[in-house]
Amino acid sequence: MRISVKFHLSFAFPELNDLWRSADHLGFEGIWDYDHFFGPSEFDEPTYEGWTTLAAMAAITEQTRIGCLVTGVTYRNPAVLAEMAATVDHISGGRQNFGIGAGWHEAEHRGYGIALPSPVSRVAMVDEALTVIRRLWTEELVNFSSDFFTLEDAFCEPKPLQFPHPPIVMASTG
Repeated sequence: MRISVKFHLSFAFPELNDLWRSADHLGFEGIWDYDHFFGPSEFDEPTYEGWTTLAAMAAITEQTRIGCLVTGVTYRNPAVLAEMAATVDHISGGRQNFGIGAGWHEAEHRGYGIALPSPVSRVAMVDEALTVIRRLWTEELVNFSSDFFTLEDAFCEPKPLQFPHPPIVMASTG
């Protein structure tokens, strides 16, 4: 049996370090954080940004797989996200799981001025974003034009350490 753990990003950073190191030492399969800007319980609860925190987790742990469960497709351009994920894969020594989902948090989107399309549109965005991300991870130069995203002569270097790319975990409950 393989067990992973997800920690809320509202702990003080030294506590998160201790939790990550303990989970790594105890042999958990994976350690996950989340991609939200508001707190998990109370919206005004302090919380760290998920991808920045994931990079720290990657540097602090040594053997456990790590990932963001999951990245909201509406929050970042997929080309930028591909570069971020490739960077974290290098920092972790090739231990990253890549999580992406349709997004759902209405108050968070409204609070940060981020558009929240319909659930059908967000699912289509996930499909297109995954196409962009996989291509950037596996091709030298990418041109792409769709309903949601446009890339012109885009590239992602260095490529992720994991070949052909990190494992992908997808979620959609929006």
